[in-house]
Amino acid sequence: MFRLALVPNELRARARAWMKQPNCPFDKLLSSNLRSYLGDDPVFKGTVDPETLRTRQQRFQSKLRQMLDVAEPLVGLDPTLRAVINPDLAVKTSLSGLPFQNHELESAVKTFVAAELGDDAVSEVLDDDTSTKHITAVKRFNGAVSPLIISSLLRPISENWAAASGHVAQSHFWSRRRARVLSEFIPAPQEHIAAMCRGWFVGVALGVIERQTNAPIKIGRPNDTPVEFPYPALSHTGSARDQLAVVLEALALAYVLVSQEQDLAPLASYQRLRDLGVDAGGPSGKLYDYFFDLDDPLLGKDVEIWLQTGASPGQIAAPLAEGSNPLERIDSLLEVLQAAQGSYRDELERLESGWVKDPTGLGGKPWWPGISEHIFKALDDLFQAATARRESLETNSMDTGL
Repeated sequence: MFRLALVPNELRARARAWMKQPNCPFDKLLSSNLRSYLGDDPVFKGTVDPETLRTRQQRFQSKLRQMLDVAEPLVGLDPTLRAVINPDLAVKTSLSGLPFQNHELESAVKTFVAAELGDDAVSEVLDDDTSTKHITAVKRFNGAVSPLIISSLLRPISENWAAASGHVAQSHFWSRRRARVLSEFIPAPQEHIAAMCRGWFVGVALGVIERQTNAPIKIGRPNDTPVEFPYPALSHTGSARDQLAVVLEALALAYVLVSQEQDLAPLASYQRLRDLGVDAGGPSGKLYDYFFDLDDPLLGKDVEIWLQTGASPGQIAAPLAEGSNPLERIDSLLEVLQAAQGSYRDELERLESGWVKDPTGLGGKPWWPGISEHIFKALDDLFQAATARRESLETNSMDTGL
């Protein structure tokens, strides 16, 4: 009685059994390792002619070099930006064991490893392990890589953005692209977002930010020319209340422009915005909270200069807060901040009431509710700090008999 084993699993088992018949060519090949296949020959026992062996060795050396070439990290880096942002970035190569100690390929492999990895690596990777059947190479960067220098990520986006000329094409470019709420989408650390939100309200109050609806929003810099935020931005708005949200969303576009221009200039406006929102500790201090010393509650550098002189460093627009002396100026600033707090809270309550009745409105304008927590925190931080600063100014004026 015969049984035909013809189902796929049975055919596979039969094929493997046939290939592993003892002392057959396939079994010898499958039983070989790198040492035996390339010269140290207890398996083939001299059945491989010298010419075939030499061909194998030459092909192995060629493939070894090719393997290191293709093991490069799978990202393309912009060399110009890399030299500026990550100048110390290097690629570190790791190799699994090379089983050619006391082998006829030992000299060639040593020379190759020393040239690629350095002399110290030779003793680390060379061994005589007869079980090794393959070699693994891994190349990785020796530290964190800024996304700004990854050209393979940003260049295709910048090319598509450049091709999207006109309002309609740009709207289509950004349609359904952002899947997260705005507060989670902004490509910056939370402490930088907090500082930029404070910087926005400081800049508007002091006339350092020039807001326009159909033109680039500008921010002034002390002893330098004003700089613009990306325009056109990813989203469009005619509401002054929405402009902070649009500016922060466009930080992602500024990253793309950095890649496009191979220069950090598109980020200058955001750096200035962040610096406007830092406390007396400066940009190197803690950025998430607006700390102030109760014994000497100084505000940020720009605000302090404005308080003492009435002139804002980098002023390019009419300020909302004014006064003829420090006390009048701090009172005016407190009024502006308090009015903004009330305005935003009232508007959010109105919007939330509407969303309860019609949830479909959640996905559209206005944009600023996506960063409402950041906005309220920024306004509260500034108001508390300004209140403490007013008390210190009032105390100082009393101490001097004024």
